[in-house]
Amino acid sequence: MNATDLIAQYIKLRDYKEKRTKEFEAEMKPYTDAMATIANAGGAMLIAQSGGNEGKANIVTPVGTMYRSRWTAVKIADSDTFMSFIGSNFNDNKKFLTAAVSKKEIEEYIEVNNAVPPGLDVARGYNTLFKRS
Repeated sequence: MNATDLIAQYIKLRDYKEKRTKEFEAEMKPYTDAMATIANAGGAMLIAQSGGNEGKANIVTPVGTMYRSRWTAVKIADSDTFMSFIGSNFNDNKKFLTAAVSKKEIEEYIEVNNAVPPGLDVARGYNTLFKRS
């Protein structure tokens, strides 16, 4: 197989996969919507059975169990205020931070300084990508 054949076959397969994925998602939409409706009704049932409190966490039946699981989403609304909070008692408050760094800023630093910032391990590689002409 030559490069033209490889590229053509890859694009053909990618297009087919994308088409079938969209068809599958459209076919599954009524089922996904119905499941969401049932989950909402179940959540309301759990809350009603707990008297509006968070106490009732599950309902067990012969066919299965319905239960609630708490989730939390956190984002920084005011970075200056949050960083002041962290800095006010860093030894105790550093637990609120993760060790993630800005990939874009690190890449720019490496390009400008021809070096990796101290304390970091950086791995780089290549992906083979295809685009239509």
